[in-house]
Amino acid sequence: MSDPLVVARALHFASIAAFAGLFLFLFFVGEPVLRTSACTPASLRKRFAALGWVSLVAAVPSGTAWFLLLALDLAGRSWDTLVSQAVLWKLLTETQFGNAAVVRLALAALLTICLARFQPEHGWRSRWDGLAATVLATSLAASLAWTGHASAGSGALGTFQLTADAFHCVAAAGWIGGLPPLLLLLAFARGQSDEPSRVMAADATWRFSQLGLVSVCVLLATGIVNTYFLVGGVPALASTDYGQLLLAKLALFVVMASLAAANRFRELPRLFGSGLPRDLALGRIERNGRVELGLGLVILGIVGALGTMPPAAHTPVSSGAGPHVHPH
Repeated sequence: MSDPLVVARALHFASIAAFAGLFLFLFFVGEPVLRTSACTPASLRKRFAALGWVSLVAAVPSGTAWFLLLALDLAGRSWDTLVSQAVLWKLLTETQFGNAAVVRLALAALLTICLARFQPEHGWRSRWDGLAATVLATSLAASLAWTGHASAGSGALGTFQLTADAFHCVAAAGWIGGLPPLLLLLAFARGQSDEPSRVMAADATWRFSQLGLVSVCVLLATGIVNTYFLVGGVPALASTDYGQLLLAKLALFVVMASLAAANRFRELPRLFGSGLPRDLALGRIERNGRVELGLGLVILGIVGALGTMPPAAHTPVSSGAGPHVHPH
């Protein structure tokens, strides 16, 4: 396994998830809440915009590093071969991975325009800006499917697997990528300590729990599809490096889902009730959200490693073969 390649992949997945997830959050949670809130959200929108720029700045160099490291691996780790045989150009123009990278770059450029049009005072200049940004963000997250094992299939089953993986990427961006702006909003509301801010926080948490519920259901369904194609069976899941790492990912996912369920069914009703002080309930939701985000980042790190390993379905169970750099 190439550690720099794993790190570059993980950072790129995380930054793309954060960048795309911000726009999904704004469309489904942030802007609907802010438009009806009695508080002044200009400073909060500035924080959202700053988060978008930071995510974009992280996405470009991490994607570039991923591309260069993969090209260097294909060139046998020879800089002379990399240059003399135009490996970079061939990777960019003659492979699905390179084509997907160009598409991601174009989508990110269009989303940059959308982010520049996002105003602290009024949000999107028009509702069409928000809709366009959401469609582009969905496409950006989905495009990551063309960089993984699911893109290697062919025929109707290959298309089905790739589609499932694309939905998997979008759902992950909606949940994990939506957590940073939600935490910014909750921290803002706690800092204001007034009733309109608490109402805004409760409304945002409720809306995000709806988005999270949909994301979890999609992740479960598409995860089952991916496991069927890439693992093949329980023996491979338990006895291969790929399968064991996938089990670790699943365990972290279960913990994340448990924390999200605790927020939705235990802490969120307290924000609307009269028992536990709302500030305490809000603090618990924010704490659980931080843990969710941390676990989500670990999961993305695991995803970065899984893409460099042969799928369990392609590894003889008895061979004990170790991971190697996969062309995706």
